[in-house]
Amino acid sequence: MITREVDPEALPEDVDEADIETKTVREHKGMPGEGYTEVEKAVVEGTMLEETLAQCKLHYNETLIARMRDDRWSGTPLVFDALLAAAAAAGLDDESARKAIAVATTLDHCPWCGEDVGFDNGARHCESATCDWHEADHNITRRDGPIARGRAELDLEPEKAGEPQGLFYEELPQPSSLPDSPLILDATTTKRKIAGLYQTPVDDVLVTGDEPQAFENLRTTQVLDGQYHAGTIDDSESLQGRIQRVIDTAADVHQSPLFVVKRGLQPHFDFPDDSPVLHYHAARGLNFNDCDAVVAIGAPHPRVGDLEREAELLAMDHPDLRVGGEEHSTRSDTADPVYRKLHFEDGDGQGRAVPTKHFSGLTGDLFEEARSKELTQVIHRTRPVLADETKHAYLLTNVPTDVPIDEVASFDELADPIEAMLPVPEGAVDLLEAVDDVVHGEGPDGFRADRLVERDGGTIANRVEGYHRLAQLAGLDVSQRTVYNWVHAQRTSASCNPRATNSTLGWPTRAILLL
Repeated sequence: MITREVDPEALPEDVDEADIETKTVREHKGMPGEGYTEVEKAVVEGTMLEETLAQCKLHYNETLIARMRDDRWSGTPLVFDALLAAAAAAGLDDESARKAIAVATTLDHCPWCGEDVGFDNGARHCESATCDWHEADHNITRRDGPIARGRAELDLEPEKAGEPQGLFYEELPQPSSLPDSPLILDATTTKRKIAGLYQTPVDDVLVTGDEPQAFENLRTTQVLDGQYHAGTIDDSESLQGRIQRVIDTAADVHQSPLFVVKRGLQPHFDFPDDSPVLHYHAARGLNFNDCDAVVAIGAPHPRVGDLEREAELLAMDHPDLRVGGEEHSTRSDTADPVYRKLHFEDGDGQGRAVPTKHFSGLTGDLFEEARSKELTQVIHRTRPVLADETKHAYLLTNVPTDVPIDEVASFDELADPIEAMLPVPEGAVDLLEAVDDVVHGEGPDGFRADRLVERDGGTIANRVEGYHRLAQLAGLDVSQRTVYNWVHAQRTSASCNPRATNSTLGWPTRAILLL
């Protein structure tokens, strides 16, 4: 039984006047050390489950800690909070369990005001002059005391092989322990998540600067075929091959590309030795200003069960939030997909909308944060906002983001080698590579670039004989007439201007053939 004080003039709804008793209790006379005085209080005997649970918790914890200090501990963990949360999930009164969880692990401080405690005949009491809590006379918990935000789940069938079975416990901090009126610097913040963490109304969370921005030094290309989650990539060798071709092409056309991929997929691909590789959900805050491109491979896809558990914690006791979790997708056993527009318009002012996976409620907000906003975050690891030169981004997924899209393509188009994109014969590309070597002083047998042109006053013209000789030195068994046709094809293509940089399906192409 638990004894609690009541005001006879304002009885709680759960107290009957006939149950009131009078009890003599001790109170501080004044300052600590001045002793106590005995006074009569109106009390009622009753059951407070949270107090019983809190007493059990403290006894359990203090027993284990004493054994640790005496070197008698056998390894039993301090897991009483997890056990309380599991009992609540199994049917124990939820509020009572959460009030007991909110009690500190040990009574090193007053459970009512948080000040230091002293000892009086073996019983703890608060040393604050404004708080009269005494272990012998008062409860640890209070009916208006704090309520923890914790939950537990028994997992007997882990999703991945090798993961342990067990009881998993999660808890959010008390809002009172968090900073007051914080300024959160997050370019992709989730408003309702912040409201849940701080237990504040959603409308009181002020978000500024979240409008879609156009970045002058960022050129982004996105594929339209599919979302390409990790499971899809993991199960398809042909898709892995196409992604590898994109990786190889990026390494060819960029000096220092950055690649981002889910950690478990990295062994499927051969990345350039000098190119950094990041993993989704482990890239925020990192700077790769020296990289001139970023390739986001597939879409990050968090485990929805994890998001639902997080949403359940954030929505606890919050009137504006609901967990949600209903799936909307192209699968036949779900609700209809949500169509979202890419931040894109073609030359005719036409945009693109794609069917996307979505979840209702706060679960949906967290899913968006872990997928669409994660893509936005990885794109900006190259810091295009601070760059003086153009940075390139390639999204190998059709998941929409707030990043402006300059060009869209099919996956096959983007995966094609550069040679296939150029409107010239394949042999002409081989000759183009040989010319590039010459321009950089690496021509065969000391071949010099001035042998490829002839000058007449202020006029410069291609010298077909020079190109033919270079083709022979490069191992190309062709006639001079064929070389003439190749040079003509290069001149009539958009890649002939050696001073221009053009783009073919999102890839920048460097022109090196002559006028």
